[in-house]
Amino acid sequence: MRVVVGSAGSGSMMTAVNLFSMLKIKPAKMFQVDAPEAVVAVMANRADAMVFVGGKPVPMFKNLEKLTATKDAQLGGLLDEVHFLPLNQRELKNQYEPAVITPSDYSFVKQDVPTMAVRSVLVTYDFSQRNSVYYKFRCKQLANLGKALRENLAELQKTGHSKWKTVNFGAEMAMWKRDECAWPQAKPTIVEAVAPAGTAETPEPSALEKELLSIITGKE
Repeated sequence: MRVVVGSAGSGSMMTAVNLFSMLKIKPAKMFQVDAPEAVVAVMANRADAMVFVGGKPVPMFKNLEKLTATKDAQLGGLLDEVHFLPLNQRELKNQYEPAVITPSDYSFVKQDVPTMAVRSVLVTYDFSQRNSVYYKFRCKQLANLGKALRENLAELQKTGHSKWKTVNFGAEMAMWKRDECAWPQAKPTIVEAVAPAGTAETPEPSALEKELLSIITGKE
């Protein structure tokens, strides 16, 4: 199958590679393109699937709801040709958390679709390892950032993106260490990343695909 794994170095790409490894899947082709172009590729049948990681409801998927009201016959039937794939394999539950995509998230979803959720982490450079004026200054900045987030989490959960409601500063992250500048008693942990091989280029989009892309990105 032809699978879009996201742009090079993105969280979607790293997640896609990890999923394929855990499930022992080897796509025939893996494309590295941005998410909106990935949606177009799938809906134009230039790719069989795409992997995307984001906080739902994802704006580009919400924008697809506009296709249900379009008078363009070619665009109007595209939603009938695609669907969200269920992700509920037992192997995935060792690293990810069960979640669900519902009709309340996107109007074109007809029934609940099981999926997996990833934890998001705020990654910083480790400025605690050197005793220089510059490193001390940057370490203090991170301490101030950590303090600001902790003290204002309630307000962020009230007025910010809905995903702030799931933020838990006390959660333990086995693959990551707490930043010593913002958090005391952090223990060093090595984190490894992998990248896909055998990527392929996508062809020049057609006029229909360009119009679809403008809808997805909200620029029509």
